[in-house]
Amino acid sequence: YVISLTPQKGHLEFDFNDPKQYEFATTMTKKHFDTKRYPGMLKTLELKKEKQQNFETITDQVDIANGFQTMFGIPSLAINSVNKLICSNGLGTVVNGYQTLSLQLMVTDNVSKNLVASGQTHDLKGEVLQVYTTPNGAGSTSKNVTSTLVYSGTDSKGNPFSGTAHVGYQTSKDPVLTAPLSYCTKPWIPGSICIGIGRNWGDPELGVKFDYIWAEADSVHPIGRIPFVGNATFNSAIAPLVLNKSILMQIYIANLTSGGAAQLDPTNIAALFASMAINPNNKNQLTWNLPGGLSPTLNNPLTFGNVTWPSDISAIFSCQITLQLVDGSWASTNIISQVGGVDPDPLDGTLVIKPIAFVWHCLGENTVITMADGSKKAISEVKGGDKILMNNKGKTAIVEYTNKGAHLGSVLSIEVEGGHQIITSHNHVFLTSQFPVPANDLKIGELLQTINGNKKIICIESISDYNGIFYNFSVGATADPQHINTFIGNGFLVGDINAQISYKEILRNDIHWVKKQLPIYLHKDVDSHFEDKKLKTNKLKK
Repeated sequence: YVISLTPQKGHLEFDFNDPKQYEFATTMTKKHFDTKRYPGMLKTLELKKEKQQNFETITDQVDIANGFQTMFGIPSLAINSVNKLICSNGLGTVVNGYQTLSLQLMVTDNVSKNLVASGQTHDLKGEVLQVYTTPNGAGSTSKNVTSTLVYSGTDSKGNPFSGTAHVGYQTSKDPVLTAPLSYCTKPWIPGSICIGIGRNWGDPELGVKFDYIWAEADSVHPIGRIPFVGNATFNSAIAPLVLNKSILMQIYIANLTSGGAAQLDPTNIAALFASMAINPNNKNQLTWNLPGGLSPTLNNPLTFGNVTWPSDISAIFSCQITLQLVDGSWASTNIISQVGGVDPDPLDGTLVIKPIAFVWHCLGENTVITMADGSKKAISEVKGGDKILMNNKGKTAIVEYTNKGAHLGSVLSIEVEGGHQIITSHNHVFLTSQFPVPANDLKIGELLQTINGNKKIICIESISDYNGIFYNFSVGATADPQHINTFIGNGFLVGDINAQISYKEILRNDIHWVKKQLPIYLHKDVDSHFEDKKLKTNKLKK
Protein backbone atom coordinates (compact mmCIF):
# COMPACT_ATOMS: atom_id res chain seq x y z
CA TYR A 1 0.00 0.00 0.00
CA VAL A 2 2.71 2.48 0.96
CA ILE A 3 4.93 1.67 -2.04
CA SER A 4 1.94 2.18 -4.32
CA LEU A 5 1.69 5.74 -2.98
CA THR A 6 5.37 6.48 -3.58
CA PRO A 7 6.39 7.86 -6.99
CA GLN A 8 8.79 5.61 -8.91
CA LYS A 9 12.30 6.46 -7.69
CA GLY A 10 10.76 9.13 -5.53
CA HIS A 11 9.78 10.07 -1.99
CA LEU A 12 6.66 9.89 0.12
CA GLU A 13 6.40 12.10 3.18
CA PHE A 14 4.23 10.14 5.60
CA ASP A 15 0.77 11.52 6.32
CA PHE A 16 -0.17 10.02 9.66
CA ASN A 17 -3.78 11.06 9.28
CA ASP A 18 -3.79 7.91 7.13
CA PRO A 19 -3.87 4.99 9.65
CA LYS A 20 -2.14 2.62 7.22
CA GLN A 21 0.87 4.93 6.80
CA TYR A 22 1.20 5.30 10.57
CA GLU A 23 0.87 1.54 11.05
CA PHE A 24 3.53 0.91 8.40
CA ALA A 25 6.01 3.35 10.01
CA THR A 26 5.52 1.98 13.53
CA THR A 27 5.62 -1.66 12.36
CA MET A 28 8.90 -1.11 10.50
CA THR A 29 10.42 0.65 13.53
CA LYS A 30 9.40 -2.16 15.90
CA LYS A 31 10.62 -4.79 13.44
CA HIS A 32 14.10 -3.30 12.99
CA PHE A 33 14.88 -1.76 16.39
CA ASP A 34 14.64 -2.56 20.08
CA THR A 35 12.10 0.13 20.93
CA LYS A 36 12.20 -0.73 24.65
CA ARG A 37 15.81 0.46 24.70
CA TYR A 38 15.13 3.21 22.15
CA PRO A 39 11.60 4.44 23.00
CA GLY A 40 12.31 7.81 21.41
CA MET A 41 11.93 6.27 17.95
CA LEU A 42 8.24 5.57 18.49
CA LYS A 43 7.77 8.85 20.36
CA THR A 44 9.07 10.69 17.29
CA LEU A 45 6.36 9.08 15.16
CA GLU A 46 3.73 9.93 17.77
CA LEU A 47 4.84 13.58 17.79
CA LYS A 48 4.50 13.83 14.03
CA LYS A 49 1.05 12.24 14.17
CA GLU A 50 -0.04 14.74 16.84
CA LYS A 51 1.25 17.69 14.80
CA GLN A 52 -0.53 16.52 11.65
CA GLN A 53 -3.79 15.86 13.50
CA ASN A 54 -3.55 19.41 14.86
CA PHE A 55 -3.03 20.66 11.28
CA GLU A 56 0.50 21.86 12.02
CA THR A 57 2.71 22.19 8.95
CA ILE A 58 5.73 19.88 8.81
CA THR A 59 8.26 20.33 6.04
CA ASP A 60 10.35 17.20 5.63
CA GLN A 61 12.29 17.41 2.41
CA VAL A 62 11.82 21.05 1.44
CA ASP A 63 14.09 22.23 4.26
CA ILE A 64 16.76 24.35 2.57
CA ALA A 65 19.39 26.56 4.23
CA ASN A 66 22.27 28.37 2.51
CA GLY A 67 21.80 26.19 -0.59
CA PHE A 68 21.99 22.89 1.32
CA GLN A 69 18.89 20.70 1.51
CA THR A 70 17.58 17.78 3.54
CA MET A 71 17.84 14.57 1.52
CA PHE A 72 17.03 10.86 1.84
CA GLY A 73 17.88 8.46 -0.94
CA ILE A 74 19.10 5.08 -2.17
CA PRO A 75 22.36 5.57 -4.11
CA SER A 76 22.46 2.00 -5.40
CA LEU A 77 20.67 -1.34 -5.72
CA ALA A 78 22.61 -4.06 -7.48
CA ILE A 79 24.18 -7.53 -7.32
CA ASN A 80 26.94 -7.87 -4.73
CA SER A 81 30.21 -8.45 -6.56
CA VAL A 82 31.45 -10.84 -3.83
CA ASN A 83 28.59 -13.25 -3.14
CA LYS A 84 26.46 -12.41 -6.22
CA LEU A 85 23.39 -11.63 -4.08
CA ILE A 86 21.19 -8.57 -4.33
CA CYS A 87 21.99 -5.71 -1.91
CA SER A 88 21.51 -1.97 -1.51
CA ASN A 89 22.62 1.08 0.44
CA GLY A 90 20.78 4.18 1.65
CA LEU A 91 21.66 7.66 2.91
CA GLY A 92 20.01 10.39 4.95
CA THR A 93 21.21 13.93 5.73
CA VAL A 94 19.41 16.81 7.42
CA VAL A 95 20.16 20.53 7.12
CA ASN A 96 21.93 21.74 10.29
CA GLY A 97 22.04 18.14 11.56
CA TYR A 98 19.48 15.97 13.33
CA GLN A 99 18.64 15.23 16.95
CA THR A 100 17.78 11.65 16.06
CA LEU A 101 17.60 9.66 12.83
CA SER A 102 16.69 6.05 12.08
CA LEU A 103 16.97 4.37 8.68
CA GLN A 104 15.46 1.03 7.66
CA LEU A 105 16.41 -0.33 4.24
CA MET A 106 14.57 -3.28 2.67
CA VAL A 107 14.89 -5.09 -0.65
CA THR A 108 11.77 -7.00 -1.67
CA ASP A 109 11.17 -9.46 -4.52
CA ASN A 110 8.54 -7.98 -6.81
CA VAL A 111 7.05 -11.42 -7.62
CA SER A 112 7.07 -13.29 -4.30
CA LYS A 113 6.90 -10.10 -2.18
CA ASN A 114 9.50 -11.70 0.11
CA LEU A 115 12.07 -9.61 1.93
CA VAL A 116 15.44 -10.72 0.47
CA ALA A 117 17.81 -8.20 2.09
CA SER A 118 17.56 -5.61 4.83
CA GLY A 119 19.53 -3.28 7.07
CA GLN A 120 18.93 -0.69 9.75
CA THR A 121 20.82 1.96 11.67
CA HIS A 122 20.14 4.70 14.20
CA ASP A 123 22.06 7.80 15.32
CA LEU A 124 21.84 10.75 17.70
CA LYS A 125 23.21 14.28 17.16
CA GLY A 126 24.65 13.72 13.71
CA GLU A 127 24.69 15.13 10.20
CA VAL A 128 24.86 12.24 7.69
CA LEU A 129 23.86 8.58 8.17
CA GLN A 130 24.42 5.64 5.82
CA VAL A 131 22.80 2.19 5.92
CA TYR A 132 23.64 -1.10 4.14
CA THR A 133 21.71 -4.32 3.66
CA THR A 134 22.69 -7.89 4.44
CA PRO A 135 20.95 -10.94 2.90
CA ASN A 136 17.81 -12.27 4.58
CA GLY A 137 18.05 -16.05 4.84
CA ALA A 138 19.63 -17.37 1.67
CA GLY A 139 19.31 -13.98 -0.01
CA SER A 140 18.37 -13.63 -3.67
CA THR A 141 19.97 -13.28 -7.08
CA SER A 142 16.80 -11.88 -8.65
CA LYS A 143 16.98 -8.52 -10.39
CA ASN A 144 13.20 -8.07 -10.25
CA VAL A 145 13.37 -6.28 -6.91
CA THR A 146 12.64 -2.94 -5.25
CA SER A 147 14.70 -1.24 -2.54
CA THR A 148 12.74 0.80 0.01
CA LEU A 149 14.20 3.24 2.55
CA VAL A 150 12.04 4.11 5.54
CA TYR A 151 13.31 7.06 7.60
CA SER A 152 12.17 8.93 10.69
CA GLY A 153 13.69 11.36 13.13
CA THR A 154 13.75 14.91 14.45
CA ASP A 155 15.68 17.85 13.01
CA SER A 156 17.98 20.16 14.97
CA LYS A 157 14.96 22.13 16.25
CA GLY A 158 13.05 19.03 17.36
CA ASN A 159 10.60 18.93 14.42
CA PRO A 160 9.69 15.31 13.60
CA PHE A 161 9.95 13.97 10.06
CA SER A 162 9.33 10.59 8.44
CA GLY A 163 8.85 9.09 5.03
CA THR A 164 9.96 6.54 2.48
CA ALA A 165 11.85 6.35 -0.81
CA HIS A 166 12.39 3.49 -3.23
CA VAL A 167 14.16 2.56 -6.47
CA GLY A 168 14.21 -0.40 -8.87
CA TYR A 169 17.19 -2.50 -9.90
CA GLN A 170 20.24 -0.78 -11.42
CA THR A 171 23.28 -2.48 -12.87
CA SER A 172 26.57 -2.05 -14.73
CA LYS A 173 30.19 -2.90 -14.09
CA ASP A 174 32.00 -0.89 -11.45
CA PRO A 175 33.09 2.51 -12.77
CA VAL A 176 36.79 3.37 -12.96
CA LEU A 177 37.87 6.67 -11.37
CA THR A 178 41.21 8.44 -11.70
CA ALA A 179 40.03 11.65 -9.98
CA PRO A 180 39.21 12.36 -7.23
CA LEU A 181 41.51 9.90 -5.46
CA SER A 182 43.69 10.15 -2.37
CA TYR A 183 47.39 10.60 -3.19
CA CYS A 184 48.86 12.83 -0.44
CA THR A 185 51.30 11.35 2.08
CA LYS A 186 50.17 13.23 5.21
CA PRO A 187 46.48 14.02 4.57
CA TRP A 188 44.99 17.04 6.30
CA ILE A 189 42.08 14.81 7.38
CA PRO A 190 43.14 11.14 7.51
CA GLY A 191 40.84 8.87 5.56
CA SER A 192 39.69 11.68 3.24
CA ILE A 193 40.40 13.09 -0.20
CA CYS A 194 41.82 16.47 0.78
CA ILE A 195 41.15 19.53 -1.38
CA GLY A 196 42.70 22.93 -0.59
CA ILE A 197 40.70 26.00 -1.59
CA GLY A 198 42.19 29.48 -1.93
CA ARG A 199 45.79 28.30 -2.01
CA ASN A 200 48.63 29.30 -4.31
CA TRP A 201 49.51 27.44 -7.48
CA GLY A 202 52.60 25.30 -7.03
CA ASP A 203 51.75 25.05 -3.33
CA PRO A 204 54.36 22.92 -1.49
CA GLU A 205 51.59 21.11 0.40
CA LEU A 206 50.22 19.57 -2.83
CA GLY A 207 50.84 15.86 -2.51
CA VAL A 208 51.67 16.22 1.19
CA LYS A 209 48.60 17.65 2.93
CA PHE A 210 46.38 18.06 -0.13
CA ASP A 211 45.47 15.77 -3.02
CA TYR A 212 44.22 18.73 -5.09
CA ILE A 213 44.59 22.49 -4.80
CA TRP A 214 42.45 25.21 -6.37
CA ALA A 215 43.54 28.84 -6.54
CA GLU A 216 41.05 31.64 -5.93
CA ALA A 217 41.41 35.31 -6.76
CA ASP A 218 41.12 37.37 -3.57
CA SER A 219 37.73 38.69 -4.70
CA VAL A 220 36.27 35.27 -5.47
CA HIS A 221 34.36 33.23 -2.90
CA PRO A 222 35.85 29.77 -2.42
CA ILE A 223 33.44 27.13 -3.69
CA GLY A 224 33.33 23.36 -3.58
CA ARG A 225 35.48 22.08 -6.43
CA ILE A 226 36.04 18.40 -7.17
CA PRO A 227 38.02 17.01 -10.13
CA PHE A 228 36.14 14.23 -11.91
CA VAL A 229 37.82 11.88 -14.40
CA GLY A 230 36.83 8.30 -15.16
CA ASN A 231 34.80 5.84 -17.21
CA ALA A 232 32.04 3.26 -16.90
CA THR A 233 31.52 0.16 -19.04
CA PHE A 234 27.99 -1.18 -19.56
CA ASN A 235 26.61 -4.53 -20.72
CA SER A 236 25.91 -3.42 -24.28
CA ALA A 237 26.39 -0.45 -26.60
CA ILE A 238 25.36 3.00 -25.37
CA ALA A 239 22.69 4.96 -27.25
CA PRO A 240 23.63 8.44 -28.56
CA LEU A 241 24.01 10.80 -25.61
CA VAL A 242 21.31 13.45 -25.19
CA LEU A 243 21.33 15.24 -21.83
CA ASN A 244 18.14 14.69 -19.78
CA LYS A 245 16.77 12.35 -22.45
CA SER A 246 19.10 9.40 -22.95
CA ILE A 247 21.42 10.25 -20.05
CA LEU A 248 20.40 11.43 -16.57
CA MET A 249 22.72 12.47 -13.74
CA GLN A 250 22.22 13.04 -10.04
CA ILE A 251 25.35 14.39 -8.33
CA TYR A 252 25.53 15.88 -4.86
CA ILE A 253 27.63 16.19 -1.74
CA ALA A 254 26.23 15.54 1.75
CA ASN A 255 27.73 17.81 4.38
CA LEU A 256 29.30 15.72 7.17
CA THR A 257 30.20 18.89 9.07
CA SER A 258 26.80 20.54 9.54
CA GLY A 259 24.29 18.42 7.62
CA GLY A 260 22.35 18.78 4.39
CA ALA A 261 23.14 18.03 0.77
CA ALA A 262 24.06 20.31 -2.14
CA GLN A 263 23.05 19.28 -5.65
CA LEU A 264 25.24 20.02 -8.63
CA ASP A 265 23.51 22.87 -10.44
CA PRO A 266 22.28 22.50 -14.06
CA THR A 267 25.09 24.67 -15.49
CA ASN A 268 27.76 22.41 -14.11
CA ILE A 269 25.81 19.27 -15.07
CA ALA A 270 25.98 20.64 -18.61
CA ALA A 271 29.74 21.23 -18.24
CA LEU A 272 30.23 17.63 -17.13
CA PHE A 273 28.08 16.39 -20.01
CA ALA A 274 30.22 18.39 -22.46
CA SER A 275 33.24 16.40 -21.29
CA MET A 276 31.51 13.04 -21.81
CA ALA A 277 31.94 10.77 -24.78
CA ILE A 278 31.32 7.21 -25.93
CA ASN A 279 34.67 5.49 -26.40
CA PRO A 280 35.09 5.07 -30.21
CA ASN A 281 37.01 1.83 -29.58
CA ASN A 282 34.44 0.44 -27.15
CA LYS A 283 30.82 1.47 -27.74
CA ASN A 284 29.88 0.08 -24.31
CA GLN A 285 32.09 2.57 -22.47
CA LEU A 286 31.26 6.11 -21.31
CA THR A 287 34.15 8.45 -20.43
CA TRP A 288 34.23 11.84 -18.67
CA ASN A 289 37.10 14.24 -18.10
CA LEU A 290 37.14 17.22 -15.70
CA PRO A 291 40.73 17.02 -14.39
CA GLY A 292 42.34 18.56 -11.33
CA GLY A 293 43.90 21.99 -11.67
CA LEU A 294 47.56 22.08 -12.65
CA SER A 295 47.34 25.78 -13.45
CA PRO A 296 44.57 28.40 -13.52
CA THR A 297 43.80 27.49 -17.15
CA LEU A 298 42.73 23.98 -16.10
CA ASN A 299 40.39 25.19 -13.37
CA ASN A 300 37.43 23.14 -14.61
CA PRO A 301 36.20 20.65 -12.00
CA LEU A 302 32.73 19.82 -10.77
CA THR A 303 31.71 23.10 -9.12
CA PHE A 304 29.22 23.20 -6.26
CA GLY A 305 28.92 26.97 -6.23
CA ASN A 306 25.22 27.42 -5.40
CA VAL A 307 25.66 27.20 -1.62
CA THR A 308 27.10 29.27 1.21
CA TRP A 309 30.01 27.11 2.31
CA PRO A 310 31.25 26.60 5.83
CA SER A 311 34.89 27.57 6.20
CA ASP A 312 35.78 23.89 6.47
CA ILE A 313 33.69 20.95 5.40
CA SER A 314 33.97 17.20 5.17
CA ALA A 315 31.50 15.72 2.71
CA ILE A 316 30.06 12.53 1.26
CA PHE A 317 30.21 12.54 -2.55
CA SER A 318 27.45 10.78 -4.50
CA CYS A 319 27.11 10.42 -8.27
CA GLN A 320 24.60 8.34 -10.17
CA ILE A 321 24.72 8.27 -13.98
CA THR A 322 21.78 6.55 -15.69
CA LEU A 323 21.77 6.13 -19.46
CA GLN A 324 19.96 4.34 -22.26
CA LEU A 325 21.51 1.48 -24.20
CA VAL A 326 20.94 0.87 -27.91
CA ASP A 327 18.51 -1.97 -27.13
CA GLY A 328 16.26 0.53 -25.32
CA SER A 329 17.08 -0.65 -21.80
CA TRP A 330 18.50 1.58 -19.09
CA ALA A 331 21.50 1.05 -16.83
CA SER A 332 23.19 3.00 -14.04
CA THR A 333 26.65 3.42 -12.61
CA ASN A 334 27.31 4.82 -9.14
CA ILE A 335 30.12 6.47 -7.19
CA ILE A 336 29.64 7.17 -3.50
CA SER A 337 31.82 8.16 -0.54
CA GLN A 338 31.83 6.16 2.64
CA VAL A 339 33.63 6.97 5.88
CA GLY A 340 36.68 4.73 5.83
CA GLY A 341 36.57 4.42 2.06
CA VAL A 342 35.80 0.69 2.15
CA ASP A 343 32.30 -0.64 1.48
CA PRO A 344 31.47 -3.53 3.84
CA ASP A 345 28.93 -4.71 1.29
CA PRO A 346 30.61 -4.22 -2.14
CA LEU A 347 28.14 -3.51 -4.93
CA ASP A 348 28.62 -4.34 -8.56
CA GLY A 349 28.09 -1.07 -10.39
CA THR A 350 29.05 1.05 -7.38
CA LEU A 351 32.52 2.40 -6.67
CA VAL A 352 33.19 3.47 -3.07
CA ILE A 353 35.61 6.34 -2.46
CA LYS A 354 36.70 8.25 0.64
CA PRO A 355 34.86 11.36 1.88
CA ILE A 356 36.02 14.72 0.53
CA ALA A 357 37.57 17.27 2.90
CA PHE A 358 37.75 20.95 1.89
CA VAL A 359 39.77 23.57 3.75
CA TRP A 360 40.34 27.29 3.49
CA HIS A 361 40.16 30.33 5.82
CA CYS A 362 38.58 31.43 9.10
CA LEU A 363 39.86 34.62 10.81
CA GLY A 364 39.98 38.22 9.61
CA GLU A 365 43.20 39.61 8.16
CA ASN A 366 43.72 41.97 11.13
CA THR A 367 43.91 39.10 13.64
CA VAL A 368 47.12 39.20 15.71
CA ILE A 369 48.72 35.87 16.67
CA THR A 370 50.69 35.36 19.88
CA MET A 371 53.95 33.59 19.08
CA ALA A 372 55.78 31.11 21.36
CA ASP A 373 58.18 33.80 22.64
CA GLY A 374 55.31 36.17 23.51
CA SER A 375 55.80 38.41 20.48
CA LYS A 376 52.88 39.26 18.17
CA LYS A 377 52.54 38.71 14.44
CA ALA A 378 49.70 39.45 11.98
CA ILE A 379 47.99 36.22 10.91
CA SER A 380 48.79 37.10 7.28
CA GLU A 381 52.51 36.98 8.19
CA VAL A 382 52.44 33.59 9.95
CA LYS A 383 54.32 30.94 7.94
CA GLY A 384 54.82 27.21 8.10
CA GLY A 385 57.55 26.42 10.65
CA ASP A 386 56.69 29.36 12.93
CA LYS A 387 56.33 28.50 16.62
CA ILE A 388 53.13 29.78 18.23
CA LEU A 389 51.56 29.81 21.69
CA MET A 390 48.72 27.27 21.89
CA ASN A 391 47.01 28.32 25.11
CA ASN A 392 47.25 30.41 28.27
CA LYS A 393 49.24 27.68 30.05
CA GLY A 394 52.38 28.22 28.00
CA LYS A 395 52.04 25.27 25.62
CA THR A 396 53.60 25.85 22.19
CA ALA A 397 53.36 24.22 18.77
CA ILE A 398 54.77 24.44 15.27
CA VAL A 399 52.66 25.79 12.39
CA GLU A 400 52.36 23.11 9.70
CA TYR A 401 50.83 25.21 6.92
CA THR A 402 48.69 28.30 6.38
CA ASN A 403 45.68 29.15 4.26
CA LYS A 404 43.87 32.24 3.00
CA GLY A 405 40.84 33.22 0.94
CA ALA A 406 37.86 35.54 0.54
CA HIS A 407 34.70 34.65 2.45
CA LEU A 408 31.03 34.63 1.47
CA GLY A 409 28.53 34.06 4.25
CA SER A 410 28.11 35.30 7.77
CA VAL A 411 31.03 37.31 9.21
CA LEU A 412 30.92 38.07 12.91
CA SER A 413 32.66 40.56 15.18
CA ILE A 414 32.92 39.22 18.74
CA GLU A 415 33.91 41.32 21.76
CA VAL A 416 34.45 40.28 25.38
CA GLU A 417 34.81 42.34 28.55
CA GLY A 418 38.26 43.85 28.80
CA GLY A 419 38.39 44.87 25.13
CA HIS A 420 39.41 41.74 23.20
CA GLN A 421 37.66 41.75 19.82
CA ILE A 422 37.97 39.51 16.77
CA ILE A 423 36.48 39.16 13.27
CA THR A 424 35.66 35.56 12.37
CA SER A 425 33.78 33.42 9.90
CA HIS A 426 30.51 32.10 11.29
CA ASN A 427 31.76 28.61 12.15
CA HIS A 428 35.30 29.12 13.38
CA VAL A 429 35.66 27.24 16.67
CA PHE A 430 36.14 29.17 19.93
CA LEU A 431 36.91 27.70 23.36
CA THR A 432 34.20 28.52 25.90
CA SER A 433 34.50 27.81 29.62
CA GLN A 434 32.83 24.42 28.97
CA PHE A 435 32.93 23.29 25.35
CA PRO A 436 34.40 24.23 21.97
CA VAL A 437 31.67 26.15 20.10
CA PRO A 438 31.46 27.53 16.53
CA ALA A 439 31.13 31.32 16.40
CA ASN A 440 27.55 31.38 15.15
CA ASP A 441 26.41 29.37 18.21
CA LEU A 442 27.95 31.76 20.74
CA LYS A 443 25.63 33.89 22.89
CA ILE A 444 25.91 37.18 24.78
CA GLY A 445 27.01 36.50 28.34
CA GLU A 446 28.79 33.24 27.52
CA LEU A 447 32.33 32.87 28.86
CA LEU A 448 35.14 32.55 26.32
CA GLN A 449 38.67 31.42 27.14
CA THR A 450 41.26 34.12 26.53
CA ILE A 451 44.94 34.54 27.28
CA ASN A 452 43.83 36.38 30.45
CA GLY A 453 41.31 33.74 31.62
CA ASN A 454 37.57 33.40 31.01
CA LYS A 455 35.88 36.58 29.76
CA LYS A 456 32.18 37.30 29.23
CA ILE A 457 30.91 38.06 25.71
CA ILE A 458 29.44 41.57 25.64
CA CYS A 459 28.80 41.99 21.90
CA ILE A 460 28.27 39.80 18.81
CA GLU A 461 27.79 41.82 15.63
CA SER A 462 27.08 40.50 12.13
CA ILE A 463 29.08 42.28 9.40
CA SER A 464 27.32 42.25 6.03
CA ASP A 465 29.84 44.19 3.94
CA TYR A 466 33.18 42.69 5.05
CA ASN A 467 35.50 42.49 2.04
CA GLY A 468 38.80 41.52 3.67
CA ILE A 469 40.75 38.30 3.34
CA PHE A 470 40.45 35.48 5.87
CA TYR A 471 43.34 33.32 7.14
CA ASN A 472 43.93 30.17 9.15
CA PHE A 473 46.67 27.64 9.79
CA SER A 474 47.28 24.11 11.04
CA VAL A 475 49.10 23.38 14.29
CA GLY A 476 51.77 20.70 13.95
CA ALA A 477 52.83 17.48 15.60
CA THR A 478 53.44 18.92 19.09
CA ALA A 479 49.67 19.40 19.52
CA ASP A 480 47.75 16.99 21.77
CA PRO A 481 45.78 14.67 19.44
CA GLN A 482 43.14 14.06 22.14
CA HIS A 483 42.01 17.69 22.11
CA ILE A 484 41.22 20.43 19.66
CA ASN A 485 44.40 22.17 18.53
CA THR A 486 44.29 25.85 19.46
CA PHE A 487 46.24 29.09 19.13
CA ILE A 488 45.86 32.65 20.46
CA GLY A 489 44.22 35.12 18.07
CA ASN A 490 43.58 38.67 19.37
CA GLY A 491 43.81 37.15 22.85
CA PHE A 492 41.14 34.49 22.20
CA LEU A 493 41.75 30.73 22.35
CA VAL A 494 40.56 29.56 18.93
CA GLY A 495 40.68 26.27 17.08
CA ASP A 496 43.15 25.67 14.27
CA ILE A 497 42.23 24.59 10.75
CA ASN A 498 41.33 21.06 11.90
CA ALA A 499 39.03 22.11 14.74
CA GLN A 500 35.80 22.44 12.81
CA ILE A 501 36.02 18.81 11.77
CA SER A 502 37.06 17.38 15.13
CA TYR A 503 35.10 19.35 17.74
CA LYS A 504 31.73 17.69 17.05
CA GLU A 505 33.17 14.22 17.45
CA ILE A 506 34.65 15.26 20.79
CA LEU A 507 31.28 16.55 21.98
CA ARG A 508 29.33 13.59 20.62
CA ASN A 509 31.41 11.31 22.85
CA ASP A 510 30.33 13.27 25.95
CA ILE A 511 27.03 11.75 27.17
CA HIS A 512 26.24 14.77 29.36
CA TRP A 513 26.68 17.21 26.47
CA VAL A 514 24.52 15.05 24.18
CA LYS A 515 21.71 14.90 26.76
CA LYS A 516 21.77 18.68 27.10
CA GLN A 517 21.17 19.01 23.37
CA LEU A 518 18.21 16.60 23.26
CA PRO A 519 14.71 16.61 24.78
CA ILE A 520 14.07 14.45 27.86
CA TYR A 521 12.04 11.85 25.93
CA LEU A 522 15.26 10.93 24.05
CA HIS A 523 17.46 10.51 27.14
CA LYS A 524 16.76 6.76 27.41
CA ASP A 525 17.86 6.50 23.78
CA VAL A 526 21.06 8.37 24.65
CA ASP A 527 21.84 5.90 27.44
CA SER A 528 21.28 2.94 25.11
CA HIS A 529 23.29 4.62 22.35
CA PHE A 530 26.33 5.04 24.60
CA GLU A 531 25.95 1.50 25.98
CA ASP A 532 26.00 0.12 22.43
CA LYS A 533 28.99 2.30 21.50
CA LYS A 534 30.90 0.97 24.51
CA LEU A 535 30.09 -2.64 23.62
CA LYS A 536 31.19 -2.07 20.04
CA THR A 537 34.44 -0.44 21.17
CA ASN A 538 35.20 -3.32 23.54
CA LYS A 539 34.59 -5.87 20.78
CA LEU A 540 36.96 -4.01 18.47
CA LYS A 541 39.63 -3.95 21.19
CA LYS A 542 39.29 -7.71 21.67
